[in-house]
Amino acid sequence: MNDAHSHGGLSVAVVGDAFVDILTPIGEEMPKFGGDILARSAIKQLSGGSSCNTASHLASLTKDLGWQVHLFTATGNDSWKRIFEEQSSRSGFILHATCLDDVQTGVCLVLTGTQDRGFVTYNGAMQRFGAQHLDLQQLSKNDHVHFGGLFNIPEFWLSFPGVIRQLKLLNPSLTVSLDTNYDASQIWRHEWLLPILDLVDVFLPNDDEALGISATDTVDQALNVLSRYAKLVIVTLGDKGAKAKLSDSEEITHVPSPKVNVVDACGAGDAFNSAFLKIWLANGKQKSKLSECLRYAVRGGAFAVTNFGAAEVLLHDTLLKQLA
Repeated sequence: MNDAHSHGGLSVAVVGDAFVDILTPIGEEMPKFGGDILARSAIKQLSGGSSCNTASHLASLTKDLGWQVHLFTATGNDSWKRIFEEQSSRSGFILHATCLDDVQTGVCLVLTGTQDRGFVTYNGAMQRFGAQHLDLQQLSKNDHVHFGGLFNIPEFWLSFPGVIRQLKLLNPSLTVSLDTNYDASQIWRHEWLLPILDLVDVFLPNDDEALGISATDTVDQALNVLSRYAKLVIVTLGDKGAKAKLSDSEEITHVPSPKVNVVDACGAGDAFNSAFLKIWLANGKQKSKLSECLRYAVRGGAFAVTNFGAAEVLLHDTLLKQLA
């Protein structure tokens, strides 16, 4: 990795999952065993995974600012790893992919409807990707580190608190954000998770994830519980926008989403994360700018759902201003 400030802009690292997405556009019903349905359009093979999507959009959004965005992940020693190399070249993030032998690159079958999506995931290399594959000294040179898809990378679970503590010890000004993604086990309140949130500056679940992790019935209740841990909790609400709460405030901020024609719901949260991190970091992480950051972020999520593929069409300032 280059020195984090030798290029003049901020440096952001994204650590976590990368999957090959087999994007399958369907209608409003899932296929049934023994049956068959027609895809709405061509089935595509694309780069995916929450962290890869976030790095792609963030690199595109900040290219003109001279920022560096690094993606740390793992692949198998197979032909699919080239998909991430191509995405790195196209979007502008710097790829640091540990190549693991005797395991396949992670693959995700994405069944995407017009309002929601479902997944069938083979973790592959993500099952073995862990803290031992990171150079924490180098990682700490960034201004911010975002961890994505935590539920998909089990090797990180127990070591994660120690990783964050070490990063912040090496660089006290470094901030950390987290998007766990969906818990396929449906356990949600893992014993290792809440201690992690206590070390996180920005926690970014969607509404289902927030309710599961907090064991509550409403988003407002989830925000009140989760903000006892993370300094800032932002819950994405699909076409209803997003809600946020700071740990030192009783106020819950709600920003609605622009109305758009939904083509593919996959990756909206990752685009939201990228847009939020861009504007939040550019504004110096000021609490007073939270509403402004959320308005920008919901435009990122809204734009993403107007295109097929989680990061096929990359976010750019000019595109987001059209939704203002």
